[in-house]
Amino acid sequence: MTADHLRIAEGLSPQVRMAVTVLAINAKSRLAAQRRPRTGRRPPLIAVLLSPYAIARSAATAVIARHVNAPVQRVDWSRLLSPYTHETELNVERLFDAAEHAGVFLLFDEADALFGPHGRPLNFSDSAHESSTTALLDRMARFDGPVCFTAGQRRHLHPSLLAAADPVIDLTATASA
Repeated sequence: MTADHLRIAEGLSPQVRMAVTVLAINAKSRLAAQRRPRTGRRPPLIAVLLSPYAIARSAATAVIARHVNAPVQRVDWSRLLSPYTHETELNVERLFDAAEHAGVFLLFDEADALFGPHGRPLNFSDSAHESSTTALLDRMARFDGPVCFTAGQRRHLHPSLLAAADPVIDLTATASA
């Protein structure tokens, strides 16, 4: 973590720091469980970190990465998207298969850019957006590792993502002076 990340992380309210720490502990536990044979179906660990400040989102993900002590793989959504629905689905499937095999923490940074303003896609038709969102959410539901999305505003995220996420942590609640 950089000095800026530490300074920002220290400025977060105790409740936010606790929520980020609990998320990190759960992610670490999930990654450890991923290495053992599966005894039953576990719900996915999907988290959303919200803040209009990129440095706060970066600080929180750095705290999580430090606690998890596992590789954090930042996902470039634009590299997964294709004008062809089937290719997008295959790309999403490959990403999650590789992440499960490697035991990494997936991070979709700037998730509001995935969906554009008001949950709408950038440069894609509505049907392509819905199929890529569905492919992502379906594969995430079967993923055994932790997934984190960061975003500037809740309103830019797809309602299905917000419904699947637990926890959704608002990083803007800072410690009072």
